[in-house]
Amino acid sequence: MYYNEKLSFVLVVLLTCILVFNVYASEVDTTKSATELREERIATAIENVWYKYDLASFQIGITDPIIWIETEKMDYKKEWLTYLEKNVSNSDLEHYNIEISERK
Repeated sequence: MYYNEKLSFVLVVLLTCILVFNVYASEVDTTKSATELREERIATAIENVWYKYDLASFQIGITDPIIWIETEKMDYKKEWLTYLEKNVSNSDLEHYNIEISERK
């Protein structure tokens, strides 16, 4: 009988720890800063047209407020700027300068 009580106690403690950790981990995942959310929106917009505009790479600066876009060809520079203006809110874009360059 003593063994069953001890096992039950250990299982209850273990289950409680798992639930507390799971709630804490979920809270950390869902509480993103405004900057993180802004970066995600911009990155999603850029990734949606990766192949359309021959994107080589991009980076959204954290310490430097710059969106670096590197393309295979400079043919699409105007299209990139127009696309970003139409598909990313002005309130998101106003935090960054945009630099578009050709991959070398």
